[in-house]
Amino acid sequence: MNGRDVKEEIKSRIDIVSLIGRYLELKRGGSIFKACCPFHKEDTPSFTVFPNTQTYFCFGCQKHGDIFTFIMEKENVDFKTALEMLAKEAGVEIPKLYNQDSKDNKLKENLFKINEITAKYFFQNLTKKEGKIGYDYLKKRGFSDNTIKQFGLGYAFENEKKEGAENIVKKSSDELLNLLKSQKFTDEEIDEAKIFNQYKSGLLFRGRVVCPIVNKAGKIVGFSGRILPEFDDGQMGKYFNTSETRVFKKSRNLFGINYALKHCKDSVILCEGNFDVISMHQAGFKNTVAPMGTAFNDDSAREIQSLHSKKIYLSYDSDSAGRKSALKVIPYFEAMNIPVYVIDLSPAKDPDELLKTKGPDEMKKRIEDAISSFDFELKMISSNFDLNHPDGRSGLYNSLIERLSKYKDRIKRKEYSDYAAKVFHFDKADMLNGVEKYVFDNNLYPDENGTKKDPTFVTKTHSSFAMDVGVVESLMENQTIFLNALMDIKDAYDDLFNEAINYIKLGEIVAPGKAASVIFNYIQECVYRGMLQDDILSHAKEDETFINDSQALNNIAKIIYYDKYASIKQNTRDEIKKYLSSLIKNIKKLQIEYTKQNLKDEPNKLETITKLNRELQELKNTKFFDII
Repeated sequence: MNGRDVKEEIKSRIDIVSLIGRYLELKRGGSIFKACCPFHKEDTPSFTVFPNTQTYFCFGCQKHGDIFTFIMEKENVDFKTALEMLAKEAGVEIPKLYNQDSKDNKLKENLFKINEITAKYFFQNLTKKEGKIGYDYLKKRGFSDNTIKQFGLGYAFENEKKEGAENIVKKSSDELLNLLKSQKFTDEEIDEAKIFNQYKSGLLFRGRVVCPIVNKAGKIVGFSGRILPEFDDGQMGKYFNTSETRVFKKSRNLFGINYALKHCKDSVILCEGNFDVISMHQAGFKNTVAPMGTAFNDDSAREIQSLHSKKIYLSYDSDSAGRKSALKVIPYFEAMNIPVYVIDLSPAKDPDELLKTKGPDEMKKRIEDAISSFDFELKMISSNFDLNHPDGRSGLYNSLIERLSKYKDRIKRKEYSDYAAKVFHFDKADMLNGVEKYVFDNNLYPDENGTKKDPTFVTKTHSSFAMDVGVVESLMENQTIFLNALMDIKDAYDDLFNEAINYIKLGEIVAPGKAASVIFNYIQECVYRGMLQDDILSHAKEDETFINDSQALNNIAKIIYYDKYASIKQNTRDEIKKYLSSLIKNIKKLQIEYTKQNLKDEPNKLETITKLNRELQELKNTKFFDII
């Protein structure tokens, strides 16, 4: 089977709709499927999947292709890795000739083989007399034999001097080098694997326990070594990773990803160290990974984003360095709109120590008690100030304003400003005005022409109360007009009536207070059943809910005979559609605002507010009645 045949065979076994449906919420529209594009930010779906041709196309960013290009883009991998991933899923064997169709591919394939042989060699060292020191260290760390085998942990011998002699015994490096040469690997390939030092006179990992680094496709791409305490002279560095090669890029790999891949749908736990990941997996937390190296960047974030987790837990070290690392990581995921929670490990230093001293049940509780990334940031910012002193509160206020100004969206700035003000007992209006002034003064978010946008200031006197009343009154009026409009067009435009009640379904009308809710829900149900004003009022007078309640009957009459409503049934069909569309948009917007204002203080309040803000943004581009 040649390369083309392999691709076609894989495509014949994997349906593109099923594949993309694992990543996106596809909605059928005739013979096609649509969703919001995963490759650029949008509110109206323009990403289209065509089952007939087994392809996709985004009308927004122009990205297009088949199952292979989709996996390459979404999983952040090259074609060969995407091919291997899909071949494995489809149960298709890739011929050796196909893997070796170029010099570069052959080099990469041989690097994988060198790494596999090296990993087995390191693992087998644990069973030898000279490797007992490495095995004992791993057991002391609490790793079971099954865990050692699962992660392929091993040991690279330290160079030793022969007793009474000056020459050094390079047993480990000589053995491995000879083994690789016996397998006909060239010097160029062995050098590229970055296992030996420049002159092949010693292993780069000598005196270390070694963890193979495995990619999503299950291939060993490199190694990470931890120096044993006995050989740590303070000069070599505690940890050492393979330098970047043709098959290994630090920012494009996550330690533990090969085992975590199937467990990250709901959430992923991000640790700092490899041994933390291994301890977490051994304790049952299979959705744990760690970035490679210390420099977290956009590629690192995209690798984690490609797991499609609903939320991310940061389980970073509890010391100052760990907290600073967490603060650096948070903005990457915030920009991706992925909720982040921070686990408090103290007094333990890291996840490994917490599991050893407190056990898995305590770790589970710490995960459940994790705080939102914004709460964590507030905690870190406030820790720099004495909140019992005026200078401390003033410094905190200024730091909060600078932090809050980083939200480009005005609604987000307001919601988070209100939240921070409440936490630290600042005036909400003062806080928001300070943030808006900072944004304006520093011209942080100019318009398309580079002009400063006017800041949105709020008045302090009863501002929140006035806003609440305004939203409630507007919502009640818009919903009343909507119900009157439906009764108005029922006979003449029955199809528009039916379409309209699908946009605001039965029970979705919002009203403040129990009494008002009962009345509005009753009227909505009557209108949706096709009843007109006189019939509704007559029916209400005989309903046991209102039969002895003259005030309720009077309110029903005011709503269904609303004196501010002007009939629209003489308008053109298109005019009626635009009128109803505008009403529906207003109602949905006001319902969201009303919901936000009535949210109670709860652990997930910020997450709920973010979700509602996203719905507001999506509503702007939503079209009703197919209006162009």
